[in-house]
Amino acid sequence: MKKNTQFYLIILITVSTLLSACTPAAPTATAAPSATVPTASAPSKEESADLYPVVMETTIPEPTPTAEPTPTATAEPIPCTIAFASDREGPRQIFLMDGEGQNLRNLTSDTFDNWNPSFSADGKLVAFVSFRETEQTSGKFIFVINADGSDLHQLTTDTDSDFPDWSHDGLLITYTAGGDIWIIPADGRVEPINLTNSPERDQFSTFSPDGTQIAWASSNDEGNSWNVFVMNTDGSNIRQITNNGRVSEVQWTVDGRLFTGWGWNDREEMCHNCVIDANGTEVVDAGGKTELQRFLPFWTPAGDRVELANIDMFDGNFEIYLVGEVFPDLFFNLTNHPAKDDHATWPANCGPGGSQD
Repeated sequence: MKKNTQFYLIILITVSTLLSACTPAAPTATAAPSATVPTASAPSKEESADLYPVVMETTIPEPTPTAEPTPTATAEPIPCTIAFASDREGPRQIFLMDGEGQNLRNLTSDTFDNWNPSFSADGKLVAFVSFRETEQTSGKFIFVINADGSDLHQLTTDTDSDFPDWSHDGLLITYTAGGDIWIIPADGRVEPINLTNSPERDQFSTFSPDGTQIAWASSNDEGNSWNVFVMNTDGSNIRQITNNGRVSEVQWTVDGRLFTGWGWNDREEMCHNCVIDANGTEVVDAGGKTELQRFLPFWTPAGDRVELANIDMFDGNFEIYLVGEVFPDLFFNLTNHPAKDDHATWPANCGPGGSQD
């Protein structure tokens, strides 16, 4: 038995050895060579944007309804407030009233004599003339005041300042002093400039609607006869417009022409209300009352285009009237007061169609 057991053990060992030699051995893993990886600091946000493009997930957006265009806001029209001078409360003062004579208020309300108001085109400021005595001197000076009565300040120091008029952008004021036409920034930051500097008597200067020219009246015989002249706002390109010495006023029309009253000797028919272009050609007759509203329109609160006029109908009693077919009697008395009411002016840009002071 023992001999047989050994025999079988020898057989089993032999068979196991043969089987092990026939089975393939599992491969032995080889360790990868170690590598040194440099350490880098994290880039900043700005550097990241440069170094790494941003990859967005591609998505199909939902359809967006087409937005309706946003309407452009329309500025409210400037009301045609009227400024005028009146001695109804003692010394002449500057008063304001609405376009139909309502809401009368004293703008200056002081003890000085104030007259010749001029509205800025946007209706926010009023320039006027005031005779005042100071510790140093006395005379006529141009003052500027807000339309609500605040921030009164003196603009000129010439003791003979008169007839202020605003450029339509509100940056400049032209006026008369010492028989010459001057110009000054409306904020007074620099000294005024004498534009005419001539021996003639010059006054009534007024800016063209586009602000490039100034018209004025000039006399070489102590004010017995007047003619209209025009120049650029720097004083260059002076030219004479009228020639018969019968001009009593000069205003720019809304289309950039000149209203001069009586005007020329070389016309076959004399025009009573002459309108002419700024080069002195193409004279037309503007017509009588209610016709001037085409050239010098004033707009009522109701939106009617009429004419604003200072008229002396009753032996020295100057009143301020609206004139137009919309009134039953053609004339509508705005002031209707025994005092002298004159020098009416209004903002050039007021009303639905604009206006000219």
